[in-house]
Amino acid sequence: MALKTLEDVLQKARDRLHTWQLADGSWDRPVYNDARTTGFYLQGLQAMGRYDTFPVVPLELYLANSQLACGAWPALPDGVADPDVTAICAIALEQAQTREGREAGLKARDWLDSQPTPQLDAFWLGYFAFTGHLSYDEIPFCPTWIVSLPHWWHPNIYDIGVLKWGLIPLSIIQSGFACTAPHTKTRIPTAQWQSNWLASARRNFGRGPRLVNVLLKGVCALIGTPKHFEKAVQWLLGHVEEDGTFFSLVHMTIFSAHSLYCADADAHRAVIDRALRALETWQADTPDGRAQGFCDSATWDTGHALRALEHMSKEDSAEAIARGSDFLISSQSFHVFDVEHKLVARDRSYDPAKSGAWTFHRYGLYCPDADDTALAVMGVLTNWQNTPEQRRSVLSAFHWLWAMQDGKGAWASWSRGEKNWVKFLRGGAWFMYDPSCPFITARNVCLNAQLIARTYAGLEAHIPKARQAMQDGVAYLHASQEEDKWVCSWFVHYLAATCAAIEALCSAGEADSPSVKRAVRWLKSIAQEDGGYGESIGSFHAKQYVPAPSSTVHTASVLMCYVAAGEAGCPEAQQAAQWLIRRQEADGGWHDIDFFSSGVAGVWYCCYTGTATFYATLALSLYQEGLEARGPSAVQNG
Repeated sequence: MALKTLEDVLQKARDRLHTWQLADGSWDRPVYNDARTTGFYLQGLQAMGRYDTFPVVPLELYLANSQLACGAWPALPDGVADPDVTAICAIALEQAQTREGREAGLKARDWLDSQPTPQLDAFWLGYFAFTGHLSYDEIPFCPTWIVSLPHWWHPNIYDIGVLKWGLIPLSIIQSGFACTAPHTKTRIPTAQWQSNWLASARRNFGRGPRLVNVLLKGVCALIGTPKHFEKAVQWLLGHVEEDGTFFSLVHMTIFSAHSLYCADADAHRAVIDRALRALETWQADTPDGRAQGFCDSATWDTGHALRALEHMSKEDSAEAIARGSDFLISSQSFHVFDVEHKLVARDRSYDPAKSGAWTFHRYGLYCPDADDTALAVMGVLTNWQNTPEQRRSVLSAFHWLWAMQDGKGAWASWSRGEKNWVKFLRGGAWFMYDPSCPFITARNVCLNAQLIARTYAGLEAHIPKARQAMQDGVAYLHASQEEDKWVCSWFVHYLAATCAAIEALCSAGEADSPSVKRAVRWLKSIAQEDGGYGESIGSFHAKQYVPAPSSTVHTASVLMCYVAAGEAGCPEAQQAAQWLIRRQEADGGWHDIDFFSSGVAGVWYCCYTGTATFYATLALSLYQEGLEARGPSAVQNG
C-alpha cells in the first residue's frame, strides 16, 4: 500500500466526517437495532390511545417488509428467527391499520403457535401487563414509597439511576391512587401462543413473591400513601429531558409516559404527546419502511469523530474540531446524580457541586456514564485553549470520574461496581446490573494517561491524581485478563475488551508487559483469511471467543492495537489496513451493519451506524503515523 493511497483514503474519510457534522457542532448518526423497538413504540401508542393520531403506516410497513418468510423477525442481521422479537411485533400488529400489517401479524401468530413455549423471566410479566394481557396486580408490587426511600435502604437504586426510572413509573401505575385507564384493563389472549406464554410467565413469578405482593398491598391499603403517589408523579415530571423524552431511551420514555397516562391521562396529555413526538425524531427511513430508533448517539458520535479528526491536518479540521468540542461543553450535565449520594457517603471530600458528566445521548441530565464521560473529555481536549469554560468542564468531569473508580481500580458504567446486584424475582437477563468493566476501565486509563503525557496548560496540578488513577486502573486490567484476552458485556465481547485493554496498557507505558504481549499474540492468531477481524455475539453464551465474518469496527480496533503496541509494520497490521481500505465506500465512509454493541448482553444488540467510519478513520490515521515513525522504508513497504 503506497502512502499516497492511504492519504487519498483518509482525505475522503475526513470529507465524509465534515459533511456529517450538524449545525450545532455535533455528530449524531442513527442507531440501528432490531424490529422490537418499532413494535414497542407501536404498542405504546395503542396503550395510551394515540394509535390513530400518529403516523403509524410507515412503521407497520417496516415490520411487514422486514418479516422473514416463516413469519418471524430476527434479532440480528443474520436472519435467524427470534421468538422474543416476533412476540413483541405480533402483539403490536394486532391493531394494525394496514392490510400488510394485519397479514404480517397473522403470519407471526401462526409461527409462534408452532414454536415451543419458552421459560419466561420477569421481563415478560411486566411486558404482558403493559400490553394489557396481565393485570398489574399480577406482577411484583412496587409501592410509591420507592421515591422517598433513603439511599441506604436499597443502595442499588441510587447506584444506577435507570433502575429507579423503571420502578417509579411502575409504582405510579400500581398505586390505588392512579386513575384506571381503559387501556390498562386486562385483554383476553387472541392466540394460543399468548395463552401458553402467559401461563409460563405466571409460573415463573412463584408463590413466594405473590405473598410479598399481598403483604405490601395490605400495608398500603391500611396506611394510604397519596402523598407518596403525588411525589412519585412529580419526580417523574421533574425528570423530563430537554427534548421531552425520559432518560433519552425509547423504552423508558414509553413506560414513563404510560404511567402518567394511567395516573391522569387528561392532566398529562401535553407531556405525553411531547414525549411521543420526540421519539419520532429517532425514526429513520429504511428500504423496508420507517423504523423506530432506540435512542440518539450524539455524545458517543461526537467524541469519536473528534478523536478521528485530531489525527488529521489541523488546518483542514480546526473549525470542525472547535465546534464539536464546544458542543460537548454545552451538553455536559451538572445535575446532582443519583449515584452521588453514595459517593458522598464513601468520601466526604467529594463535592457534587464540582462534578459534571455526560450520557451517551444528546440530552441526558440525570444518569451519566463513565465511558461516555471519558470519551467526551477526550473530545474537549482536542481543542484545548485553557479557557474558563474548558477548565470547568474537564476538571468537573475528572472529579466525578476519579470518585467513580472503585476499590479494585476499575470503572463500571453508572455505578461503582464493587458488589453483586440483587437479583429481583427471576428478572433474567433484562434485569439491569452494572459490574466493573475492562472496556470502560481501559477508556479511563487512556484518558488519565493522555492528561499525564501531554501538556495541557492549566491542568498540571492534577497530574498526580491522574497518575494514581491510571496506575490503579492498570493493576485492575492486569488482574482481570483471562489468559490472553479480556471480556466485557457492553461490546462484543472478547475483541472489544481486549483491544481496549491493549490500547490502555500501551498508553500507560506497559507495551512490553506480558499481558500486552500475550494479547497481541492472540490477536495475530485469530486473523481471518481476508485480513480482517470479527466476532459473533455467541461468544457471550459460549464464554469463549467465537469468530464471525470480518467487520469494520473489530478490524479497526485491532489495527489500533497493533500500532499502539509498536507492531504497525507487522504483516497482520498491513493486512488489516488493506481490508479497511478495500471496504471504504465511494462516499468516503464505511457502512457495514455490525451489531457490535450490547444493550443487554446475550439478548439485545445494536449498531451505532457512524462508529464504523469513526473507528476506521482513526485506525488508518494512527497506522499512517505508525508507518511514518518507522521511517521511509516502512512507509514504502506498508
